[in-house]
This record gives sequence, structure tokens and C-alpha cells, in this order.
Amino acid sequence: MKAFAPVAVAWTAALGLFMGVLDNTIVNVALARIASDLHVSVGAAQWVITIYFLAQAAVIPVAGYLGDRFGARRVFLSFLGLFTAASVLCGISPSLGMLLAARTLQGLGGGALFPLGMAIALRAFPQGERDTASAILGFSALVAPVVGPTIGGFLTDRLGWSSIFLVNLPVGVVALALGQRVFPRDEAASGARGSFDVVGLVLSAAGTLLVLYGLSAASDGWWRPSVLALLAAGVAVLAVFAVYELRVSKDPVLDLRLLGDRGFLVAVAVVCLVALTVFASIFILPLFLITAHQPAMTGTSVGLVMGAQGIASAVAVLLSGRILYRRLGVRRLIALGGVLLVAGTWKLAMLEPDVAPASLLPWLVTRGLGFGFAFVPAITRALEEISGPAMARASSLLNVLRQVASALGTALVGTLFASETKRLAPLVGAAVAGTAATNRIFLLVTIGSALVVVLARGLHDATRGPVAPAAAAELS
Repeated sequence: MKAFAPVAVAWTAALGLFMGVLDNTIVNVALARIASDLHVSVGAAQWVITIYFLAQAAVIPVAGYLGDRFGARRVFLSFLGLFTAASVLCGISPSLGMLLAARTLQGLGGGALFPLGMAIALRAFPQGERDTASAILGFSALVAPVVGPTIGGFLTDRLGWSSIFLVNLPVGVVALALGQRVFPRDEAASGARGSFDVVGLVLSAAGTLLVLYGLSAASDGWWRPSVLALLAAGVAVLAVFAVYELRVSKDPVLDLRLLGDRGFLVAVAVVCLVALTVFASIFILPLFLITAHQPAMTGTSVGLVMGAQGIASAVAVLLSGRILYRRLGVRRLIALGGVLLVAGTWKLAMLEPDVAPASLLPWLVTRGLGFGFAFVPAITRALEEISGPAMARASSLLNVLRQVASALGTALVGTLFASETKRLAPLVGAAVAGTAATNRIFLLVTIGSALVVVLARGLHDATRGPVAPAAAAELS
């Protein structure tokens, strides 16, 4: 087989990664349309976003094991094929149930693409040139969330929500063909890593799903017995999972012992808090602009408004990696990010139904800068705390917790929006009720952003190199 240039290998891996990251944000502006067309509530439809995050979280620790055992090239292309086929199933789904099933498969396929794609791209370069692969993958991961809402809005307005999934078919076919041709053949499988911790994976997934389902069911009341039972069962299962991982499993699917490192724990807490608050608000603002704003905005317009925040976050990531990470220090940089998140969010807690969309842009740009200054540096700092063989386990744990936090944030604000709107709509009308619900959510997001500033005080300043460009992929 002809050996292709390492750059071609990296860009091919980046194309697959781009698809997986894109589908984290492309659905947000289409959610109201999906709910309307499938005749379900927005609260039910938000599972289209939540289940994708959860499926990604579930597959991250599995991907590395499968790559070691069967070869990264073979497994990457298999998951890319799964993602592409599942995208088609999403696009032709006639019901919410089928869409959620297909979206789960899509999340499993997409979640595996980054760890496997990174492994393939890095191995293609000599040791001293791997920053090139890192930069290529990082660029792809930066662009995808920025263009996701804009592409999603445009396609939904012109061709319907199915098109945001079907667009993955031609791109996926091209990526598969390139991967077959460009990726180097896998070496003979060594059967490394022994058996996989299936019990731990099942317990973690079951506990998280019970908690998320309990949160979603709370739209009709937080204190209903069924809601309390679901939440209690979920917490109990997660407690069993923690005990099993810490005391029973010889090779845990998630190495919770790493959280005993205080520096790693604080950095992970920052990452999860930022993911929970920011991704929750990325979900709720398009929902407000499409369902409660007067007049209702089109998906294309909403995508353009949200794109300002994405561009600002991309700029902040580049600045923090190249310039600010060392000059300011990690604590100051993340605290600055938290302050900017607060400054850009508090105004969004005072929306009116007829707010001018253009007036939101300065606040969204400020939030985007805050996100970029806080999120990726916190990820980098977390991984700097752990060295040696434990680095891979730390990365897996961090990524899983980040995805779960994003799913929790989406489920929580979806429930809050639905319950507050339902409670207030008979009294003040749907538009005012939706606006009031949105304001309450952004008030909570403002408080969460302020906690980022507090947590930043517990971080140690970095002692090694700048933010790796590929850390930008954590924006997914």
C-alpha cells in the first residue's frame, strides 16, 4: 500500500472529527421545528441533544480499548461508517422514538472519532513534528461548533430539519473513501489491555440515564413521587458504580482514584461547570429566539446570532494557547474567563420578548471570549496535573465527565424552560412566559459562571508548555 503524506492522514482524520463535533451544535436551532413536526413537546425533543452527549460519553472509554485490540484504523472507519449510517436514520425518522434511537447510534459513532482520529494522526508524524497533527485536528474542532448553528439554521429553513442529518451522508462517504486510501494499515493486533470493565460501563450509563430521565420528567413538578424515585434510583446506582470502580474493578472503565489529586479535581470541576452552564445556554437561547421572541426568528437568523459567540470562543482559544496561558497564568486566565462569562450572561437574564437580536451580539461575544479563556485552559491544566501512564485514563475520565455535564445542563434547562412556561403561560401568555423562563435560566447560569471565578483560585499555575492546539477539540 502506498504511504501517504502525514498531513493527508491528519486532514482525513480531521474531516471525520469535524462531522462528530458539528452535530453537537447543528441541532440546537432546529429543535423547535423537530418538536413541531414530530408532534412532541420541546422538553421531550431536547433528548435529541441530551442523548447524543450521553452516547459520546459512553463510547469514549470503549474507543481506546477497541483501537488497541483491533487496530485504530479499522475501528475509526467502523465508527465513521456507524455515524454516517445513523445520520441517515436520523434524517428519515418518522417519530421521536426512532430519532432518539438513531441519535444514540450517531453519538456512539461520533464520540469515538476524536480519540481514534488523534491516535491515527499523531502516529503518522515523527515525534518532533506532531504539533502539526495537533493543530490540524484543533482547527477542525474549532470550526465545527462555530459553523454548526449557522449551517443548521440555513438547512432547516430551506430543506427541513431532516437535512441537518442527511448532509452527513456525502461527507461521510468521502471521509470513508479517503480513510480507506490514506490511513496506514494497522499493525497486527496484540490483544492488549485484557478484558473490558463492562459492569462499570453499564452501572455508569444506567445511573446517569436515570438521573437525566428524572430531571426531564420534572417538567410537571419537582416533588412528584415518580420524579423523586427516578432521581434517588439514579444516585443510588451511581454510588454503587463508584464503590465498584474504587474497590472491586481491577481495570476500571473510569479511574475515579485520579480525583484524589486535588489539582486535577479542581480543574475537572471547572471544566464540568463551564460545560454545564455554557452548553445549557447554547441550547436555551435559540429556543427562546424561535419560540418566545416577538416576532419569532428564523433558524438562519438564530444561527448567525449564535455564530458570533462561536467565533469569539475560537479567537479566545487561539489567544489563550499562543499568548495568554503563560503570560497571565492559569488561575488568572480562567478567572478572567469566568468574569467575562458573568459579564456576558447577566444581561441575558433581563430579556424582553421583543429584544433586538443585534443588541445581543456584544454580550454573546463577551460570553464566547469567556468560554474560550476558561474552558480549554482548564482542560489543559487538568491533564498537566497527571503524567505518565495515567495520562490516558485522566483524559478519558475528563472527557466523560465533560460530556455528562453537558447532558445534565441541557436536560436541566430544558425542564426548567418547560415547567416555567407551562406555569406562567395561562397568566401572561406564551411569549412573556417563555421570556421569564429564559431569564430565570440565565440568572442561574450567571451564578454558575461566578463559581468558575471562585474555583479558579484553587488552581496551580502551569509549569509546562502552552495549550496544545488539539485541546481545542474539547470544544466539542
